[in-house]
Amino acid sequence: MTIEDGRRILAGRAKALSIVLLLFVVADLALSVITALGLLDQAATDPMAARIAIAAGLAQFGCLVASAVTTSMWLYRANDNLRQTGATLTYGPNGAWAWYLVPVANLFKPFQAMQEIWDASLGASSEAASNGQALLRLWWGCWIGGNILATLAQRLEDVNHAVATVLGFGATASLAGSAWFLYRIVGEITEAQQARETAAVFA
Repeated sequence: MTIEDGRRILAGRAKALSIVLLLFVVADLALSVITALGLLDQAATDPMAARIAIAAGLAQFGCLVASAVTTSMWLYRANDNLRQTGATLTYGPNGAWAWYLVPVANLFKPFQAMQEIWDASLGASSEAASNGQALLRLWWGCWIGGNILATLAQRLEDVNHAVATVLGFGATASLAGSAWFLYRIVGEITEAQQARETAAVFA
């Protein structure tokens, strides 16, 4: 595969990931609303509530899986493109996404891998790379925070429904924020790698 092919594939994967991230936010919000309305509690006795709850749950899970797959595919290609241009990276194409699957390490390794891709794509010493640190921290902070809130909401559902509902909406808002920041990160990295191709053509 040529570098030009790799960058073209990266652009296509970035578009697919953007769509999946939007669908994930919509599905996650819908499930939070359904939970707040108590439809999950009614599912045992109300067939219509059960169908709505099952549909929402499947949609949210499907979008979560799709976002994980498309993010992994984008990370692999973004990392491999940089390696083909001679960049020296600590994390390999597989390591850029596989650390999400490793307990404890998944709290910081994926962030480091993304930061490395960002710096190598935009130039580690550039103003854009420096300004991007805040964007990267917001993305990862929202991701970790959203997952913590979602776990707490799930555990408190049978203890205090009102508190669980508030935490659930907080989790949804935080994960939506993470998706938005990831959308921006993916866009800027993809654009930076495409710009390298243009610069090489006119050099």
